[in-house]
Amino acid sequence: DMATIRLIETLESITQLNPRQFITDWNPLDYLKGREVIIIETNSTYSAISSGISDDGALLVECEKNNKKLKKKIYSADVSVKPLIQKKI
Repeated sequence: DMATIRLIETLESITQLNPRQFITDWNPLDYLKGREVIIIETNSTYSAISSGISDDGALLVECEKNNKKLKKKIYSADVSVKPLIQKKI
């Protein structure tokens, strides 16, 4: 079907991109950027704010530890996205 063909074409075009160009193109489309996420690692779970992806593909987050703000790269973890709460009118 057309959706499958379109998906395959998109994936093929992505593989042709320079990784830095992909990240540049991706950042304005990043749904998670600025959203609260829960990071679940082997020995810890914590809340953070997603701030994009790094040049090497890691998820960038900002969090607090011992009242100190940290910027971290997440290479491997479960990431849960907090749902947006929509106000009823």
